[in-house]
Amino acid sequence: MNRRVQSPVSVFAVVGYKKTGKTTLVCKLVSEFKQRGLRVGTVKHDVHQFQMDYPGTDTYKHREAGADAVAIASGSRWVLQAWPEEPVPLADLLAAMRDVDVIIVEGYKQEHLPKIVIADVQGAIFTQEALTNVAAVVVNGETASLAPSGVDVYDKNDVAAIADHMLQILNRK
Repeated sequence: MNRRVQSPVSVFAVVGYKKTGKTTLVCKLVSEFKQRGLRVGTVKHDVHQFQMDYPGTDTYKHREAGADAVAIASGSRWVLQAWPEEPVPLADLLAAMRDVDVIIVEGYKQEHLPKIVIADVQGAIFTQEALTNVAAVVVNGETASLAPSGVDVYDKNDVAAIADHMLQILNRK
């Protein structure tokens, strides 16, 4: 069951089929928002098990010894890894991100967040999945005939316009 995400910062999601350019767009939006003086956080949803630590590192050894959470810190960065017995709700991840103005979530298509939906190379968007809160559709130069009525459509390279649209929707412009 998905809980409705609520956060004091502005949050939106970038969703689309695999290999449609979600990560590329997220990175371009991060850069655009940073140029505008905003502090930006990102959350990446990974449907696979990922591993940030590798055999031989001290933190890996801590986990192998049975630690439920491991943090590593240096003078300029830190990472906290935890292994709960169940998936962590997106709302909890967002709550942990402090001191940012905007959070871009890559994935989490079923969450009730404003969404940028990326069309695939044929211009198709999620047609078999009911998406809520679609704020914009991003295309690769072609028209998005499958975009929901009343939803703005942007070329994937018009990052400034996409950023403007999202900030307007998030009431941050």
